[in-house]
Amino acid sequence: MTDLTRRIDFECNNCHSLLHTQRMCVVLSKDEELKNKILDRTFFDFTCPRCGNVMSIAAPMVYVNEEKGFIVKLAMDWDLLLNEKHNLDTCSKCPQIKRFYGATCPNDFLDKVILLEHDKEVFACEWRVVACTRNQIESAGAFLREPGTAELFSDD
Repeated sequence: MTDLTRRIDFECNNCHSLLHTQRMCVVLSKDEELKNKILDRTFFDFTCPRCGNVMSIAAPMVYVNEEKGFIVKLAMDWDLLLNEKHNLDTCSKCPQIKRFYGATCPNDFLDKVILLEHDKEVFACEWRVVACTRNQIESAGAFLREPGTAELFSDD
């Protein structure tokens, strides 16, 4: 069987010790211990054995909930996240998966898993943010169209 962990080498940001740890590449919601670490936001926590500093250590991974039919992929790289063929291959291995979500940072990953595990729809929250941002952009555009305001931001 394939090893579902990845070795990560890093430096403690407090005492600068060279460290390593193993991180899961795939977490199934059936694994209650790992699922609970995600739900209480401690999944990425690592404590330096030398100085006791707690830091967040993340690596690309996938969270799968077959029962609820979703996957959340932490890629931390837009190219990998947007690799449609890889995403379709991932979903085709689990025919009960109907929804695929991507994240490029650990907090985004945790937020999405927590929302989905509590039967909340991720896109509803994201679209509210997009709508708010769109309103701010439209307001700024209207402000810049007022006579004399565009000059406030010119380089001359």
